Amino acid sequence: MKEIIELLKDTNKRVYIFITLILVIINVEFLRNLKENKTAIIDSLHIIVQNLISIIPVVVVIVLWKLLLRKSDQKSKKDIQDYLSKTEDYVFENDLARVEVNENYIISSSSSKNIMEIVIKNNQEENIECLKGVISLYYRKIRIKKIEININNLSTGIGERVFLDRFDERWNQCDLYITEVNYSRKTDKNILLRGGYRFYTDFYILNLDKFYDYRIMGFRVNSNLKWLKEEMDDKFNIISRLYKKSYFTSKHSFLTNLISKLIQTFFFVLIYTLILTSVVLFVIAITNIIYCSIELFNIWISVLKNNINQNKT
Repeated sequence: MKEIIELLKDTNKRVYIFITLILVIINVEFLRNLKENKTAIIDSLHIIVQNLISIIPVVVVIVLWKLLLRKSDQKSKKDIQDYLSKTEDYVFENDLARVEVNENYIISSSSSKNIMEIVIKNNQEENIECLKGVISLYYRKIRIKKIEININNLSTGIGERVFLDRFDERWNQCDLYITEVNYSRKTDKNILLRGGYRFYTDFYILNLDKFYDYRIMGFRVNSNLKWLKEEMDDKFNIISRLYKKSYFTSKHSFLTNLISKLIQTFFFVLIYTLILTSVVLFVIAITNIIYCSIELFNIWISVLKNNINQNKT
């Protein structure tokens, strides 16, 4: 039931609110006139029980469809993140320190953002007692970001995160200017560690359209269907091989080749008969539910009219 409610919410919020209001009104009237509506209740239950064979499969299909949409959306997002993770991290170093700039693109159907992480690692064999300086990001030789750092007690081979935040601006170069560093009772000052130029891989972002598909039969849904459609294509290809496969080679006799064609025809008829039968049964179930809903609607409209007439008198 929860899955059906969530499906209604995702489909159309106005429809969900309208249906909720109708159900509230019906329930209020139902509780108010419980004794008087005994016959209507029995008739309604009788109609529902008679159509359970149609209601249950449709409910199961709706729930499974909702679960598939959710799984498809999750898998599609993971594919996007895996695709974007192919971009190389920006790294530069010397004997003193190593600077790593990692970026993680988080993209959804409505927005996108870039999370930047900067780590400084002790590259020497001695512990760094104190390191002060500035990390700068540049774009076309213009400094666009300055990050002051102050690191204490950094062991050899260990890194420390000095920045983790959203950063959506373009940049193509980074450097570390160390104003002062202390290690083993020694102090060095004014050391510049500069990284190389970073070439933008815009094709990663421009090609993201191939990872999005929010339409089915011309209708837009709130879940990304890319993974689901690819899985369905794979399954249909596997099924189609059953009736396209040649079970004997052309070197065999006419009789064996004829048997091969008959096997292919059998699988073709069997597969598409099962598909067509499933579709027909589902349409029949939907039709029965519609007729069931009309009958229930007529019963309770009559009850509602009778209650209104009684209140007037």
